[in-house]
Amino acid sequence: MTKTAHAQATRLRRSLLQVSSLLLLSILATGLLGQFSAWSLNNADANNNHLLGEYIDMVDAARGAQATFKTQVQEWKNILIRGADQAERDKYLAAFVKSEVETDAKLSALSLAATRLGLKDRIPEIESAQSDHRTLGTKYRDALAKDGTTTFSAAAMDAAVRGIDRGLDTRLSSITVSIIGDESTLVETFARLGNERYLTLSRTLWILMGISLVLIANIVIRMLREHS
Repeated sequence: MTKTAHAQATRLRRSLLQVSSLLLLSILATGLLGQFSAWSLNNADANNNHLLGEYIDMVDAARGAQATFKTQVQEWKNILIRGADQAERDKYLAAFVKSEVETDAKLSALSLAATRLGLKDRIPEIESAQSDHRTLGTKYRDALAKDGTTTFSAAAMDAAVRGIDRGLDTRLSSITVSIIGDESTLVETFARLGNERYLTLSRTLWILMGISLVLIANIVIRMLREHS
């Protein structure tokens, strides 16, 4: 083999080695980027689902607070209807207190969840509703206490607190609607960010493949020119 032929063979081997190396690097980089893309999308989806789960729990807590408050009001009505009998009065008063405690507990849980999620616009609404609920409890008890233990006037007690539950019931409903709105906004945000993330990763992958193909094509063209 002449020196010229030997040099050409050496250059050919070098060119083939470069092409092979670029192909391997391209495959490796594409694989790593694909793995990262899958992990990134899966991790984002898991985090999003966890956060949405917390919002769903908040909606359930808000609805639960409203439901137990309605039960509390109904128990008060039971006191008015059947409270002439002391045993019945004690029974329904205990049920009233039970619903009152449950409502307060659900509002506390709702406030803690809003604080944990950083919902600064919702925290004052929830805390104000809880404060109003506690004030109503005092008013109901005052109406019951004024009646005394020897007489029972359902009409007088009803007149003292009639309609005071409506405003809070409306506020609890409004809080629930607001949280549902926050959840819907979050879903839209996740959809937009997920689409942007996918497009960015996809674009990066295509750019990487394009650069690899250009480099390989340059080496192949140069190799063909040298051996033409």
